[in-house]
Order: sequence, then structure tokens, then C-alpha cells
Amino acid sequence: LSPVCLGSLRRAASINAEYMGLMPYPTVRMQAVADWEGVLEATEIFIKTKIPRWCEIDWRCCYCLTENLKKNTTGNCRKCQKARDYLVFEGPVGLFKNPCLHPTSWRMGKAIGLSNERGRKLNEMFPGEVFLFCGKQDSEQCLVNKLSGGDLDGDDFLVVTQKDLLPNPNFNTVKPMEYDLKAPKKQKRYVENADCVQFFINYQKRKSTDCVAARLRLPRHTGDR
Repeated sequence: LSPVCLGSLRRAASINAEYMGLMPYPTVRMQAVADWEGVLEATEIFIKTKIPRWCEIDWRCCYCLTENLKKNTTGNCRKCQKARDYLVFEGPVGLFKNPCLHPTSWRMGKAIGLSNERGRKLNEMFPGEVFLFCGKQDSEQCLVNKLSGGDLDGDDFLVVTQKDLLPNPNFNTVKPMEYDLKAPKKQKRYVENADCVQFFINYQKRKSTDCVAARLRLPRHTGDR
């Protein structure tokens, strides 16, 4: 890289660090997958995360479903004596995909938990950490696609649980962005290695350039120079 490029990357890193903040658990940043079993509805999620050892929080045992208060400092469930390990969050959440490309891509969702029969089913299906979106093909809407065009191919999301930080349900200052207006491009021949190389080149030029330009406050440029 040239000194100019290195300087730009350092500046981008410093801007990123300047605006970086820490949010208290159970707010988490995590990759998600689809619920192919069809348990979740369109605007629902299921999220099960490892409780940090240092965290003092009320929690519900994922084994016997007993409620435990944060003053229980033994680290074990007061009923079944299983170790405190996972938390299944339940309630409204704020969601966006990293990076968030549009104001209307900050969306509200509903996390179902252990008080729900469907939540208990998913808890049994997934013994470890998991983050699920609705995967029904006949769903009336696709929540994950509204989050900056998310498609669960490795996307990571911020899941905000603090009630005073949730999205405004009446936000209508700007129109929602549609991410799938263009129909998929069909090839009249088999895909070759050269097509794959060109795809990744185009991805870097279009995606990375936008992110760096936004942080450096520079005009968008995807030319060959």
C-alpha cells in the first residue's frame, strides 16, 4: 500500500475507535442463521447467549426453567444446581446489520423466550449459543432483508435490549429502502472461474469503497483509478 492509502486506513481506524462504545449485556453483536423449522414468525427472533462470568443479571435456568435473581452469587441454579451458562432473552429488541446503511434499517423485533412454548422448543433444539431469524418461505415479510439487505450469509447484527434505546415505531422521516428491486441476473452459460474473480473484485469496489468513503467523509468512487 502507498503512504496515502496507509494514512487513509489509519484515519478510518481512528474515526472508528472515536465513535466506538460499549453497551451492557444482554445487548450483543452476533451472527445469525435462519430458523428452517418454521417456529418463528416474520418479526420474531430467538437469541441464546453465553452469560459473561462477571455479569450480575437475573436469569432463567435453561434446564429446569427456574427464575434466579442476580443476588444468587453461587453461579448455580437454586433448584437444579446446574451451572449458570446461557441466557435466552425475551422481549422487544432493536436490530441492525453491520454496517447499517440506512436510517430505516434500524428495526424493532420481538425475541421469544422460555415463557413461550415455541421458545422452549428452540431452547431444546439448540443446546449452545444461537441467533435465529424467521425462515418461512411463505412469510408476509422478511425482517432480516429490511436490515440493510441482510441475507444470513455471514452477516452480523447488533441486538439491543435496553428499552430506552429501541427504535421509534413511528419513525417516518425517510422512506424505507428496498434492497431487492433488481431481479437476479441469469447467465446463458456455465459460471467460470473468471466470473468468480470478477464478482469479488466488483464486491470490493462497491462495498468496501462505500464504507471507507463514509468514514473518511469522501465522495463515493468506484472507478478504475
